[in-house]
Amino acid sequence: MFSVEQIEGWKGQAVVDADGERVGKLAEVYIDGRTGQPTLAAVKLGRRKDAVLAPLVGASVTRSHVRLPYPADLLRTAPRLGGDELIHRADEVVIGQHFGVVVPADDGSDGAQYQSSAAIEAHRAALAQATAEADELERQAHEKLANVVDRQTIAAQATAEADHDEAQRRDLLAEAELIRRRAGN
Repeated sequence: MFSVEQIEGWKGQAVVDADGERVGKLAEVYIDGRTGQPTLAAVKLGRRKDAVLAPLVGASVTRSHVRLPYPADLLRTAPRLGGDELIHRADEVVIGQHFGVVVPADDGSDGAQYQSSAAIEAHRAALAQATAEADELERQAHEKLANVVDRQTIAAQATAEADHDEAQRRDLLAEAELIRRRAGN
């Protein structure tokens, strides 16, 4: 199977059919949310604004194109990607039936099963930024803790000095009282 790290490099490449005939360009790759594998391709055919969806089962990738194992007519009549760019269970079933591929068993959800590689990359970038921000906040927290410990140490030393000075003051007062008593006798 294809590696997820290579997906971004596929976008914009020519897409050819099983006979090597160019049918369009790779617009997007969709990752199966259950397996994490690239599973579907959105292919822009000619000058159309929308894209058709095709399974990547049996596909091959070269430096110059992505070869899908389907005839051009089957690709041209494939289900089109809707406006929300999310692929749901119902879409998956239609795509599987159109291309004659086995669709994974229903997991009971009708939510989106796939994410585009662009969405995954955006999520990774946001996660990296959030991690960097968390690391910076953690660094600042450690710095604040060091300041607190330093100030507590200074405060403890000042308290000890004040206690010592207070004890000396009492001793001096007691000594002065003793001298006054002796002088008064």
